[in-house]
Amino acid sequence: MTSAHPPGSSRGRNVPNAAVYEAPDPIFADPSIDVVGLFTLADARPQQIHRALASGKHVLAEKPLAADVATEWQLVREIEASDRFVAVNLFNRNAWYHKDIQRFIAEGQIGDLAVIRVCHMTPGHMPTEGHDPEGPPFHDCGMHCVDVARWYANSECKTWHAQGIRMWDYKDPWWVEVHGTFANGIVSTSRKASSTDTSPSSSRTTAIWTRLAPRASPACGMTFLQQQ
Repeated sequence: MTSAHPPGSSRGRNVPNAAVYEAPDPIFADPSIDVVGLFTLADARPQQIHRALASGKHVLAEKPLAADVATEWQLVREIEASDRFVAVNLFNRNAWYHKDIQRFIAEGQIGDLAVIRVCHMTPGHMPTEGHDPEGPPFHDCGMHCVDVARWYANSECKTWHAQGIRMWDYKDPWWVEVHGTFANGIVSTSRKASSTDTSPSSSRTTAIWTRLAPRASPACGMTFLQQQ
C-alpha cells in the first residue's frame, strides 16, 4: 500500500504484514501484484489508471474516475480497449435491502415495474469542504442513483431532463433532479444533493410496480405500499 505518512507516525498507516511505500512505483512494477486499488482523489486517479493498465494490472477504483466528464470518457475508451478488469465502487448492489427487493421482483408477486425513484442525500459535505476534485454531489455520488435505476429497470436510458440549482455561489449545481425514461418505457426520477439531514427518510429508493410499491432506505429497511 501507499501512504503519504511514514509507518509509525501519528498519521501513518500501521497494517500488519503490509508493505507500505511513500510512492506507488514499486506497486505498479511488482509482477506478483495482479490487482491494484486506487482510492485517491479524482484528479489523481486518471494517471494512476493509465499506469495500472500499462502495467497489466486489474483495477478497483473509487468513483468518480476523473475530475471531469471528458477525461472520464477517455478513460472508458482506454479501459474498453484493454483486456483488464476495471471495477468502480457501486456499493448499492451489495445492499441487503436492494437484494430483498430484487428477490421479490424475481418471485413475480408485485407486477411490472412502472416508475423507479431514487433519492440520495450526502450528509455534511459542502462546497470547499473535503474532496473538492470529486466535484458536486451528482458527479461524485449521482452515479449510484443512475446505477440503481438502470439495475431495477434492466434497460438503458432513452430520454432524460435535468434541473439543478447553484447554491452558495458554487460553480456547479449542488442540488440536481433528473427525470427520464428507459428504452423499455419505465419512468425514472433521481434526486442528488448534500444535506445536513441524516434521517432515514433523506435517502430512499421507491419502485412503483403495478401491484405493490416497495420503498427501501438504509436505516429503516423496507416497506411495501399496496397500489389502489
